[in-house]
Amino acid sequence: MARFLILLALIWLGFMAYRALKRKTRSLKASNPAAHSNQEHRMVRCAQCQLHIPEPDAVRQGADHFCCQAHRVQYLQRNDRH
Repeated sequence: MARFLILLALIWLGFMAYRALKRKTRSLKASNPAAHSNQEHRMVRCAQCQLHIPEPDAVRQGADHFCCQAHRVQYLQRNDRH
């Protein structure tokens, strides 16, 4: 009988710990607005490597978009030769 009560107490403690952990993660998600950001950005393609990136993160040169400054330089050097 004592073993049964100890087992029951352990199960109850595990359940309470699970609920507390679940409640804590739920409150962390609610306090982090960046995790729930629904901002949509237009995707643009890097003219050098064809990678799609959000427009605000892109490096622009005229009508062309690039994923980084190095690709902008490489693209301009390549096109100046031809």
